[in-house]
Amino acid sequence: MTDWLVIGIRFALYADLMLMVGLPAFALYALSPDERSDYSLLPLQRPLVALISAGLLLTLLGFLFICAAMMGVAPSEIDRDAMSSILLETSMGWAAIVRAIALATAALALFGFRKTPRVAYGAAALLGTIALISLLWNGHAGATEGSLGTTHRISDALHIFAAALWIGAIAAFSMMLARPATEIAEAHLKTIHGALDQFSRIGAILVAVIVVTGLINSQILFGLANWSSLVGTTYGWLLFAKLMAFGTMLLLAAANRWRLTPALARSIVSGGNATALATLKKSIVLESAIAIAVLALVAWLGTVSPIN
Repeated sequence: MTDWLVIGIRFALYADLMLMVGLPAFALYALSPDERSDYSLLPLQRPLVALISAGLLLTLLGFLFICAAMMGVAPSEIDRDAMSSILLETSMGWAAIVRAIALATAALALFGFRKTPRVAYGAAALLGTIALISLLWNGHAGATEGSLGTTHRISDALHIFAAALWIGAIAAFSMMLARPATEIAEAHLKTIHGALDQFSRIGAILVAVIVVTGLINSQILFGLANWSSLVGTTYGWLLFAKLMAFGTMLLLAAANRWRLTPALARSIVSGGNATALATLKKSIVLESAIAIAVLALVAWLGTVSPIN
């Protein structure tokens, strides 16, 4: 049961921190200053505060359950001195400390710069990135030693950062489209189309980064020549499922770029946008569901040895 709780907490942390990075970053690169300040279009202040609060709670719970798993006891039976030693004398413990400080500082930035969204969102995205990257010390990258370990952590950091920008964009579009078509003003509709067009350009770069860093990470973990050793293993099945889900997301992204976004542009001109919006909403919902599945697989993969 503890193993599944650890996986569940890892999944929740990945989802929480990727949104913490991706949502404010989306507001910075996809929206103009005026659009960013229009909180009726994409209200991020309260969601980001909620993500920070959840991140702090999950960091605490995750550390407690990992300590319990390491000691082979229930969380309520953890020895405080031993837990203190793990917190202050291990990379995992310091990662939790850095994550908590980054999240707390992000909360202060959101409140301190709430009248200047560009600064508040920039600080939240930067500090969220620090918190997200700290998760690497609880997975395979953190266990790799020497210069190879440094390469692994840099590659993995770029991998999850690119994924965070993609997932944050999906969440942002979900928020902007989460209302009946009749309640979406024409100005907002044009903003949504512009943001879709802007993200499509950045999305191509994100896909390239995810693919290249994924290959680097695979080479470090088990070598390109040893893919056959994954056949029939838990790690192999999970990795295969992740790759299939990622491929499906690529197909949906391509459909959004080449079919749905142009259709939305035509509907804005013609004035009949209900069908285009409904199709776009369905695509975003499906992409969101697959993204959740990918994050669950990532959380599980981080607890499984590549050689088993």
